[in-house]
Amino acid sequence: MALGGILLVAALAYARVLHGEFQWDDFSSVVENPRIRNLQDVLAGFLPALIRSGRPVVDLTFALNHAAGGLAPFGYHLVNLAIHACAVVLVFAFTRTVLRLAGAPRPRVVAILVAGAFALHPLQTQAVSYVAQRAESLASCAYLGALLLLLLAERRGPSPAGVAAYLLGFSVFILGLGSKVIVATLPAAYLLLAWMIPRGAHRTEMTSLPRRLAMLVPWVAADILLSTRTMQSIEGAPDAGFSVAGLPPITYLLTQFRVIVTYVRLLLLPVGQFVEWNIPAASGPVDAAVLLPGAILAGVLALAGWLFLSGRARAGGDGGARCTAAFGIVWFFLLLAPTSSIVPLADLLQEHRVYLASWGLFVAVAVAAERVVDRFRIPPVAAGGVAFALLLALALLTFRRNAVWETRLGLWSDEVARAPENWRAHLNLGFAYAERGRTDDALREYRAAFALGGGAAPATASYILNNIGAVLANAGRTEEAVVPLRQSLELRPAETDVLFNLALLERLLGNEAEAEALATRAIRVRPDHALSLNLLGEIRLEQGDARAALDLFRRAASATLDDGAPRYNTGKALARLGQVAQACTTWRQLASDPSVAPAMRQLSAKALARERCPR
Repeated sequence: MALGGILLVAALAYARVLHGEFQWDDFSSVVENPRIRNLQDVLAGFLPALIRSGRPVVDLTFALNHAAGGLAPFGYHLVNLAIHACAVVLVFAFTRTVLRLAGAPRPRVVAILVAGAFALHPLQTQAVSYVAQRAESLASCAYLGALLLLLLAERRGPSPAGVAAYLLGFSVFILGLGSKVIVATLPAAYLLLAWMIPRGAHRTEMTSLPRRLAMLVPWVAADILLSTRTMQSIEGAPDAGFSVAGLPPITYLLTQFRVIVTYVRLLLLPVGQFVEWNIPAASGPVDAAVLLPGAILAGVLALAGWLFLSGRARAGGDGGARCTAAFGIVWFFLLLAPTSSIVPLADLLQEHRVYLASWGLFVAVAVAAERVVDRFRIPPVAAGGVAFALLLALALLTFRRNAVWETRLGLWSDEVARAPENWRAHLNLGFAYAERGRTDDALREYRAAFALGGGAAPATASYILNNIGAVLANAGRTEEAVVPLRQSLELRPAETDVLFNLALLERLLGNEAEAEALATRAIRVRPDHALSLNLLGEIRLEQGDARAALDLFRRAASATLDDGAPRYNTGKALARLGQVAQACTTWRQLASDPSVAPAMRQLSAKALARERCPR
């Protein structure tokens, strides 16, 4: 009943984001992701994708969401919340199992406290309320599920039930690797758990070390294979791996000392959260921002060592509790290793990365609290009241934090208010204003982003100038918009979005030849650039070349999750070629497609009436 209550409160704390807008990377992961458009294609290519690298499991869930409800955010948020609820249940089961194996007192009570903290802590909001970070919670469910199945396989031995648990656990492990690379640490966590169980507890339920190592052989092999392919896939990437500009591995590692201490602070005192953390890279090993956090982390690891050694020397529940707390602390560092060690990531700190790692600190604190209650004989009612108040406070903080995830304008307004020097926050706030047609506000934020550092690198300067041009164009200030777009193109001559935007403006200004040349350049750089394909198709149709236009429209329609314009234009080209029946079929399908904008459906309905298409 207590676990059900926690899940209910968690649902209430996250209810406000169920109708929230897509945010930030949601556009590349969902809205503009061509891989999730066709569920049958995703299913057909799932196993090959799982063997290669990447996150095919996450893409499959997005494809299922898209098949069920198109691009309506509600379904995606609902699934994210359901995955979080699953993770909470698995956290409860895993915590109780670990405590029972260690012989620690009150395993169910402590497991409820840990599950409650995990479910309701505001630091988890980025992994739950941010649709694209479904990868984190999916991988966490797979991680805990596979560990529990491995422990079950140990208990059942070579029986049919034990073999089934082992094979199912391995399958879940592979699915976890296809969700996010954090699952690569699972074999180490399993060995660590078995080693840290104190002598004389429930070790009779566990197998011998040689058999345990033999069980892990295929797991480690799969781990190495998929981890190697992941590293190969990010080779040369600007935002991950050893090619991140200005961030060598040792600098990244030293910077992570401060990052990890920040994670600990956020878990213990959950205030001051950001989406865009502005953490400067470490200048060297004697940097004060390295020495102090390094000393703190060394102290925490020393505490874990003392707890483990003293726990192994003690019999009974106190020894088991100490070993469990030590395991929790080491778990925290182990789960952060893929993102907080020597493989650089351009985003130095992201709150979602601590999602499953948080279990370690939660269990260490909960076990310590249980020991304090026992030692000082605090009445259960008083202890329960304090625990209830803390969980309720976490739930309220989570509800409040989720307010920023409801809208893009709310999220980035909050970021700019609390970090006015962050140019990327200003950039995203400008985008949110532009969506709402607030031209002057968007221009102000874009120019602030440029001045605060966004204009330092050619790529980001070009991007901001392109956004300025787009905002001006949407406001009808066409001639004024050409200037920043041409500046943007000078910085990045092969940028397809800039080429398209400039082509569109030149066409509006009557410069048809220039528009045609720019659209052709964009397609030469990126043959599947749907907007440029559609624009060039419209130009060809106006020139009287309906057959060439038809080919361009069809390529545009198949290239992306479009707004329906290429399909509408496909009907126009077919009608121009005398293929009215096919044109009618195209418009009829578009008019009944709920995934496209109502305006495009209305245009298709008018075309059906104009051509007197049969119903």
